[in-house]
Amino acid sequence: MPNSNCNGVLVNRMCHEIEVLAENMGSPEHLIVDFHTNVLYFSNFSIVEDILNYSCYLDLNTMELAKITQPALSHGYTQAVDQDEHEVYISDIDNIYKFFYNNKTVERVATVSGIIDLMFYKDALYYSTYSQNFYTLINGESVEVEFMKINNTKILAIDKDGYVFIRNDNGLYGKPKGSKYADRYKESSSQDFMAIDVNGLPYLSNATGVYFVNKGEKTLEKISDFISFNGFAFDKDNNMIFSDSERIIRLKLKTEV
Repeated sequence: MPNSNCNGVLVNRMCHEIEVLAENMGSPEHLIVDFHTNVLYFSNFSIVEDILNYSCYLDLNTMELAKITQPALSHGYTQAVDQDEHEVYISDIDNIYKFFYNNKTVERVATVSGIIDLMFYKDALYYSTYSQNFYTLINGESVEVEFMKINNTKILAIDKDGYVFIRNDNGLYGKPKGSKYADRYKESSSQDFMAIDVNGLPYLSNATGVYFVNKGEKTLEKISDFISFNGFAFDKDNNMIFSDSERIIRLKLKTEV
C-alpha cells in the first residue's frame, strides 16, 4: 500500500497495521519467538500475585496465552531459544530450565549464582547477570566469558555470525566473537532493545524509532518512527512484535483491497 495512504505504521516505507496480540498485561518484556513453532515467550510482572515475575507463552498460531507454571519454576525472568534444535530456556532466581512446549514441563539444566538479566542462544547458551558479568554453560556449569569482561556492559543481542551487541555508558558497540576490539555504532541510550530476525539480521528499537543495524557500515539505518518501550522480537514470518506496559502488538504488512 502506498505510504501516502497509510493509516497504520510505516516500516521501510511500507504500510503496516497494528494487530493487538495481548492486552491488560503486566509490562511484558524479554520477548523471543521459537521460529519452528511460532510460539512467543516473554516475562510478565504482577503486583497482585505472590509471584512478581513469571514466564508466559503466546501461541501465535492459536492465540493461546498462558503462564508457565511448574513447582520447580517459581519465577520466570528471561527466556532464550535455540532456533536450530527448537529448545526453549527459562531462568528463575538461581536456576536455568529447559521448557518443553508439547507437555508444558521443565527440566533444570543449571544452577547459577546471581539473578539473570538476559539470556541468548548462539551455538551455546549465554547469559548475563545484573552484576554485569557474562557467562556461558559448559556441561551444565557456568563459565565466565573472558572476551566479554568489560566494565558496566549490558549484552543486547547475538546475531547469526556470533557478533555480540553490547551497550555501556558510552553507547552501543558490537564485538566479533572472540575479538578484543569493539565497533562503535551510536551514543548511549538507556532504552535500546534489540532483536534478531529469521535471517539472523540485527535490529534495534528505542525511543526514537526502529533501526536496521548495518554491520558493514557500522551504522543504524532508521526503518520506522514506531516507538515501543518494553520488548522487541520477530515471528516466524518476520513480522515485528513489540510490547509496552500493557500490550503485545504485531506489525503486519497491509495489502491493497
